[in-house]
Amino acid sequence: MRDGRIVLGPDVASHAARAALDSLPPVAADQLRERRRILVSGFLGHERERAGAVSATGLEGVLGSETPGSLYPIMARGYLGGALFHTPNVYDFPVCMHIARALGGDAVWVRDGRPVDFGSLWLDERSNMLRLPGIVACAIDRRVMATLVDVARDWSDVRYAGV
Repeated sequence: MRDGRIVLGPDVASHAARAALDSLPPVAADQLRERRRILVSGFLGHERERAGAVSATGLEGVLGSETPGSLYPIMARGYLGGALFHTPNVYDFPVCMHIARALGGDAVWVRDGRPVDFGSLWLDERSNMLRLPGIVACAIDRRVMATLVDVARDWSDVRYAGV
């Protein structure tokens, strides 16, 4: 983020962070039109079913294998309007949340629609990752976020249930 705009480009380890950011072009506003595609991730063994439930709302639930690359640039460019995560890890998820916020959206718990906080974490020993408990909706459009909350509110927030 630079001057209130999102910038994208390759990491250049030999450049200082400020110089690297200043050299990157901003994402053009006209690229932020597509907001209906929603990444559905972390619903172990139920991803396709959950993506179908998102699609049934009029949005387009997509799986990670159906997206053209890393979440961050494709969300910043508007290819994805957000994501619905089951117990997101705290290493990747904050970037998605910050992109959503920079574009006017947010990230909320689906259980109650409140903004995500990092006050409660759990160590997922199967993956050796710190995770947020429950299901999180993250979107650049707050109306889309409300739809995601409605569709996923009653889904189980137990990560390894039945797996």
